[in-house]
Amino acid sequence: MTSIISTTMLSKLKQLLGITGNEQDPLLQLVLQTVNDEIVNYCNLDQMPILLENVAVRMAADMWRSERYGVEHIPPTAKSVSRGDVSTSFDTKPVADIRGVKDIVDNYKVQLQAFRKLRW
Repeated sequence: MTSIISTTMLSKLKQLLGITGNEQDPLLQLVLQTVNDEIVNYCNLDQMPILLENVAVRMAADMWRSERYGVEHIPPTAKSVSRGDVSTSFDTKPVADIRGVKDIVDNYKVQLQAFRKLRW
C-alpha cells in the first residue's frame, strides 16, 4: 500500500515551509509518507489519487508545524508579564498545541470524503 513520494510533492512542501537545501529531505519524506499512508487508510484505497497530492502536501505542512519537526530547541512561552517594575516569567512546560496526524486528518475530512470507498 505504500507509494514513492514524488519530487514534486517534496518541492511543494519545502516551498510551503520555506525550507531551502536538502539536509531535511529525509525527515520531510517521512512526514509526506506518514500523511500519504493516513490518506490511503482513511479513504480505503490502494494508492493515493493524484488529485489529493496538494491536500497531502498541506496536511504534511500542518503536521510538520504541529509536531515541530526540524526544531531542535523550542523557545519558551511567556507565562506572565508585568510592566510596572518589569517582571517577566517563562513557562517551562512544552507547548500543548501539538496534534497527532489523526487530528490533522479530521481537519481535511471534507476533501477526503469525496475519495473515500466503503469497506465491507
